[in-house]
Amino acid sequence: MTRVKAVYMIPSFTAGIYVFRGGGSGFTTVMTLNTVASATQPTYLLFAGEGILFSSNVHGTVTNVTSATIFYG
Repeated sequence: MTRVKAVYMIPSFTAGIYVFRGGGSGFTTVMTLNTVASATQPTYLLFAGEGILFSSNVHGTVTNVTSATIFYG
């Protein structure tokens, strides 16, 4: 099991999407995050409590995101 505690994303010039799945690319979507359309506005999300629980490993698919850092534990 894994808990995602926070996410730091730097979007591109167009709005982006970050999809979290538990397991792999074909597994169930646990969470979807949308970014703003601005390469100068990074987004930091701190999840309350113990974070978001994933029953197996975490898989992320990004679209129009320059970079992303995931804090887990």
